[in-house]
Amino acid sequence: MPGIIVTLILIYILWRLIVGFSPKVSDEVHEELVQDPVCGLYLPKSEALLVKKGGHEVHFCSDKCKDLFLIEEKKNDENL
Repeated sequence: MPGIIVTLILIYILWRLIVGFSPKVSDEVHEELVQDPVCGLYLPKSEALLVKKGGHEVHFCSDKCKDLFLIEEKKNDENL
């Protein structure tokens, strides 16, 4: 009888170790990622800076990338 109890305790400990190290399934909703067209960085849409250009949205990771994009767009518009 004590051998059965010890065996059950060892099985339980082993099971807890396996379950404890397995990845947990998250209930989080993963947010859409957008790509900065200047530097190529992907970031959550809620954290991105938004510029509406030509009927579509352009997302940026920083003011620096946004400003570089707008300067380049202005140069392209002047060359047309």
